[in-house]
Amino acid sequence: MNGNLALLFCRQAMSDLEVGRIVFEAGKWSYACFLSQQSSEKSLMLLTAHMDPFPDRSNGATSGSA
Repeated sequence: MNGNLALLFCRQAMSDLEVGRIVFEAGKWSYACFLSQQSSEKSLMLLTAHMDPFPDRSNGATSGSA
């Protein structure tokens, strides 16, 4: 599932960046900054989803001591 989530974040980040470039060229600076920030945030979420920092614990494994 995290692979699909990573792909979703990648596509959305690329889309935000593309639209950000368009509004930048149109002189809409605040929107360009906002979309740049959104693209950066989704890129970081992509890395998080790809690295899977929360492994599946459905196998009964627990964290900490019992």
